[in-house]
Amino acid sequence: SKLFSLPTETSGRIKLVAISNTLDLTLRARLVLPNGAAPIVLPFKAYAGSDMINIIASRLALAVPSEGESVKVDPKAVELLTKKVEAQNGDLRMCLGVLSLAVSLAEAEWAKKVSAANGTDTVVPLIKISLAHTIKAFNSHTQQLKAAAGSTSAATASVNGKKIRSVPLQG
Repeated sequence: SKLFSLPTETSGRIKLVAISNTLDLTLRARLVLPNGAAPIVLPFKAYAGSDMINIIASRLALAVPSEGESVKVDPKAVELLTKKVEAQNGDLRMCLGVLSLAVSLAEAEWAKKVSAANGTDTVVPLIKISLAHTIKAFNSHTQQLKAAAGSTSAATASVNGKKIRSVPLQG
């Protein structure tokens, strides 16, 4: 409360901007501000799938490997990823993180092919990031989130655990 009351105590010389991933930060903090002041809450909507597709396309256009080839990503893989992320929480950071993991999976696959072709004069072309890479990366990322949230097999098997998992993350 003291931090949020700074702008009222300093005659408006200080402006406070707080960022929260929850819409009820001011309620949960039980703020009691002087003179009945209340913070202004500016909710930002989550990204839509089409917005994320445009952002990813612009990022991929900037990514050029050292050989001068462009990064090859299946547009259907990007579309599926953005729809899954939009349905889950609309977090662009998650979308970019999953895509980065999919790129790492494709690089690992490419490295295996390069090591298999070692000793021959065969040039191994870059691997296109496919639906399979994206789905595997998304599932891996989701499992990491569940593990970080303390999800256990007993909780996921119970009826209440299933109900909780069915609730979308986006508020």
